[in-house]
Amino acid sequence: MKFLVKIKLFIFFISGFAFSADCLEDWISKNLNTENKIIYLDLNVNNEKISIYYNKDNIKISTSSYILISNNKKTSKYFFDKNQLFIDFPDKKFNNYISKFFDLKKITRKFKSRGNNSYYLRKINNIDKMNLYFNHECIKLDSVVVEDKDFYLKIDGIETNYILTTNIDSLFRINYINNDVVKYDFRYEK
Repeated sequence: MKFLVKIKLFIFFISGFAFSADCLEDWISKNLNTENKIIYLDLNVNNEKISIYYNKDNIKISTSSYILISNNKKTSKYFFDKNQLFIDFPDKKFNNYISKFFDLKKITRKFKSRGNNSYYLRKINNIDKMNLYFNHECIKLDSVVVEDKDFYLKIDGIETNYILTTNIDSLFRINYINNDVVKYDFRYEK
């Protein structure tokens, strides 16, 4: 009899773990399948609305105060209120970090299930702790909490979309700045 109880508990534990692992993998395959697509995310980070566009080596982050565009050639940041554009060499560490974030398929096995459609990840890519919280049906990622000794991020209001376009260059450009913009190009400064 004890043997049957142990087997039932084992089967319950394994099926619960398999279901929750499927929850994370299903959400990733439905929302972050990046093949030939531009991922577009709308989200709130610490109560600030942010839009992120990502396609392989191109990253664009838009907020109410600035636009940041980064790739393997340069990093540009335009501030709306000051009408200033800063251009510098590529930030390889930042680009690598963002690329690793969007390649969740590789780190899926490093996430551990907590049950109740939540996952945690400890000590990876210089982050102390990351928690993922899905809704009851595992269809929507409700929130992400990232904690580190240097920062705390609460990410919610996460909406994922794809942009199918043949003209990627125009999306990852700052096109609507004024003619009187003040430019600082640090790539040529000594």
